[in-house]
Amino acid sequence: MAKIPQGARIPEHDYATHDEDEYCYVVSGSMIVTVDHVEYVITAGDATYIIAGEAHVTTNRADEVCEVVWTLVKPE
Repeated sequence: MAKIPQGARIPEHDYATHDEDEYCYVVSGSMIVTVDHVEYVITAGDATYIIAGEAHVTTNRADEVCEVVWTLVKPE
């Protein structure tokens, strides 16, 4: 399980991309996932899916740590 501290931005600069599809489940707290300059508020119990190669960034603007399960899966 990953813990995203208050005020953290992943990655710290620019946007992330990778060769795998990204799946994320928020266990507790909340985060903002930005894809194509659109912000999505994701809270406990929510899940996300980002296709391989899609530029994105994750930010924790909440007053608490956000706990997530992240999985990267190589598309076939």
